[in-house]
Amino acid sequence: MNIVINYMKEWRAEQHNLKTSSDIQGIVKSMPDISLKQVYLNVTSLKKYLSEHDTDMLFIYGCDNKVSVVEDIAKLKDKYQKVKIVLHLYDPKSTLLLKCIDLRINDIITLDDTQTIIKEISDFKNTQENFLKNKTHSRQVFGLMSSKGGDGATVMATNFASALSQNSMKRVVIIDMAIPFGDADMYLTQTQNVFDLTDFVNSYDRLDEVLIESMVQRLNTNLHFIPSAKNFQKIMTMKLENYERVIERLKDFYDYVVLDFSSNFDPVSLNIIQSCNHIFMVLSDSLASIRVCNQKINVLQQNKVMPEKIALIENESRVNEDITTGHIEVALDKKIDLFIPFDNNTINESLIQSKPAIRIDPSCKLAKKIVGFSQKWSGNHSNKLENKTIWRNLFKRT
Repeated sequence: MNIVINYMKEWRAEQHNLKTSSDIQGIVKSMPDISLKQVYLNVTSLKKYLSEHDTDMLFIYGCDNKVSVVEDIAKLKDKYQKVKIVLHLYDPKSTLLLKCIDLRINDIITLDDTQTIIKEISDFKNTQENFLKNKTHSRQVFGLMSSKGGDGATVMATNFASALSQNSMKRVVIIDMAIPFGDADMYLTQTQNVFDLTDFVNSYDRLDEVLIESMVQRLNTNLHFIPSAKNFQKIMTMKLENYERVIERLKDFYDYVVLDFSSNFDPVSLNIIQSCNHIFMVLSDSLASIRVCNQKINVLQQNKVMPEKIALIENESRVNEDITTGHIEVALDKKIDLFIPFDNNTINESLIQSKPAIRIDPSCKLAKKIVGFSQKWSGNHSNKLENKTIWRNLFKRT
């Protein structure tokens, strides 16, 4: 969980009693899965910051007690609905509080002590965790594979999983199924995880919630990652009979399981592909890619995969500008479900930073297309946490 405490420019914590650097940082370090950042930005700069950084909770200190300022923060709250924004107001008048209620700004604190912030963080963390554990899982499994190597399935898989996780009430895990030498991690993180898919497969008999939580790589609060095996010795010890069972087990703990397959079929992966709820085939606008895609669709249908489970994603490569989407649809006798525009700069930056492209530049066409596509397949349900009333926040005692 990523927490940000923002002090409006020209305002410092020392003006009141809050000792953020020592008290807050010290306590947060002892709380698992929480990172805390301290910034000094105005509302305009905050918009840019939130568009570029994963943020679950934002405290705003140092606001002027003016209606115009509160209105700006209300707009910020509406734009970034997945971020819980807690506003600190110093000795506010009742008219301002009524305006806040009008604007649906319910999370307001008037105390500026360390204990108040820690309690807000702790309550939010507990509420999220309880919601995620107690709700019914939709158990959707998405399998992505390229028509041929280099067509962009891994780029699509990593960004699709990241887009699904933008709903903070959904748990998402992405698994690099390309054994050996999968490269999904290149688009997700610069940190190497201790455990890989081989460890999950070989630990199936004791794979419960506690063990899963300790082995997955946490990319953010609700997006987890299981990398591909990189070690041939470990691969040779993998219990293939547990391969499919691991995916079934993970479905009990995640709303969405995203599988990034290699571009080749094998008996084990084919069985797992058959069990997916949806299969996304990524192809490019080249003759070779279209031909192989047609062959793979035939193989899937021969293995009793229903045509409606297969969705086609065209990744614009500009290799052959004479081939249009219409030509591809005629050749495959199937419509293209998503067209991904060519954006080499954003993809290269994604590789350099090891972050999904939709987080590098959320406003680019590529990001908007993938986010929209994820909303289509997830139903775009936004389960919001119930806010406590403004009056309860104002008059509670810690």
